[in-house]
Amino acid sequence: VGEPTLPSTIGEQIIVSDDGGQSWTSISLLSLDADLRSIKMIDANTGYTVGSNGSIWKTTNGGYDWNLYSSPTTEQAFNAVDFYNAQYGMTAGNNGEVWKTTDGGTTWTSLTGLIPSDYFNGIAMIDSISALAIGFSVYKTTDGGSTWATLSPTFPDSPPSKIKMFNQTVGVIVGPTGFFGFNPFVYKTTDGGDTWNSMNFPFATTDKLYNVEFRTADDIVVVGNNGGVFHTSDNGANW
Repeated sequence: VGEPTLPSTIGEQIIVSDDGGQSWTSISLLSLDADLRSIKMIDANTGYTVGSNGSIWKTTNGGYDWNLYSSPTTEQAFNAVDFYNAQYGMTAGNNGEVWKTTDGGTTWTSLTGLIPSDYFNGIAMIDSISALAIGFSVYKTTDGGSTWATLSPTFPDSPPSKIKMFNQTVGVIVGPTGFFGFNPFVYKTTDGGDTWNSMNFPFATTDKLYNVEFRTADDIVVVGNNGGVFHTSDNGANW
């Protein structure tokens, strides 16, 4: 998701590859509700993207066509979406907005007010009822979002921009994001998000980190601004 194809829209473009990145096709949603912030593909055909005005979009044909969830959600922007499997997912965004689905996106239920209000940049499903949300703090639920514990890891800058779980215990947070902070960091959990430790990210060539992906639990790729792509294959001992 990213740059606009129409002057009147922002970030309403999805770029799709079905040949391993050899070629790409630009798909425009042509909607003012499509300032898109996050995308999650569950399999080769089914995926979700979220954005401004509480918009939630779903594809069932690999990203070539998208349908907007028609029921009202919120006027706030959703900044992140994640799914544990085809049925259970969550989305999170501005002003404390967190919503969940338990039926593959057919219906969405608000959890807003059950979690402390924050500007949420990331959400990560651990299992069907457990998840982590990140804003200026880190929050964890183990009961489907009915209650949330506030975790207090100390990051060198804030807020974090992205959280990604490799499995139910191992995950990574990167940051900072947007106009906040200038000290890039990568932190890892091995206990399902209860504690976080620095992975000793060494580079000053970037001041923002925006996304993270796992190859294995110890083999991790991080991307940031200024075209930065950073890799460790030994759990952060070397980058």
